[in-house]
Amino acid sequence: CRSFATISSGLCFFCGIAGILQRLKKPTSGRATFQGAGHSLGSPPAQQFGTVPAACAAAGGYELDHCLQKAFAQADGALNAAYRKTQAVVAANTDLSTHQKKAWQADLVAAQRACLGFRDADCKFDLVGAEWNFGSGTTAAQHQRMLNLTLARAKELLERYPQS
Repeated sequence: CRSFATISSGLCFFCGIAGILQRLKKPTSGRATFQGAGHSLGSPPAQQFGTVPAACAAAGGYELDHCLQKAFAQADGALNAAYRKTQAVVAANTDLSTHQKKAWQADLVAAQRACLGFRDADCKFDLVGAEWNFGSGTTAAQHQRMLNLTLARAKELLERYPQS
């Protein structure tokens, strides 16, 4: 039997009451709770995964999952555009030899693949699910984490390689 806090974890995530529940939560002995027995990440999952996009804030359940998936698709497009801009910055750099540009491009490809590999591994359902005790908010938390990591990488690329 799941506790009320486990079942309502998704609601806590979206209503911003996770902090209140955390302050009220008493340690348990082996029972699954909002953060799970022995959860040691230091902050409620809602704070770990960032904020819900404004367009998705009023949604819940399936609608929220769908909204987050749509926001992720847009963020993925923005990441691809940022990556293409980054490649253009490298190609346009006149201070580098052709050999240096090729090496830079190869390193950029490797770094991007590593970032995407980390994002995908860090957002696996079982990993996020363990943090959420596989409660009703797990899928939305997974989508939220994917979205935030994708947006962060796009921002990083655009800030690191600004176009002149």
